Amino acid sequence: MEVDATCIVQMGHFIIAYYMLKRFLLKPLVEKVHAQDNMMRALQQEVDARKVLVKQQEQDVHDQWRAYQNEFAATMPTVSLFPEVMPPPIFSTSDKNVLNAEEKTIIIETLKQEIIARVERVD
Repeated sequence: MEVDATCIVQMGHFIIAYYMLKRFLLKPLVEKVHAQDNMMRALQQEVDARKVLVKQQEQDVHDQWRAYQNEFAATMPTVSLFPEVMPPPIFSTSDKNVLNAEEKTIIIETLKQEIIARVERVD
C-alpha cells in the first residue's frame, strides 16, 4: 500500500480543520448552550419559588378572610340586643281584650314610621 504525499497533506489539513472547528466554533457554541440551559433552570426555579409564595399569600388572605368572617359572626348584633325595635304586644297583659281593626292599623303605621326613622338614622 502506497501513501502519496497528497494523502498525507490531506490528512494534515483534516486534522488542522478538525482542531480549528472544535476549538473556535464548537466550544463557544456548546458553552452558550450550557449557559442558556443553566439560565432556563434558574428561571424555572424562580418561577416555582414565586408560585409557592403566591400560594402562601393566597392561603394567608383566605385565612384572614375566614378570621374576619368568624369575628363578624361572633360580634354580629341580634334583634334581642335592640328591644326598642320589637313591636309592643297587641294584647295588653292586664286585660285580654282584642284590638279592633282601626287600633291595629294605627299600631302598624306607628311601627312602620319608627322602623323607617331608625333605618334612616343608621344610614
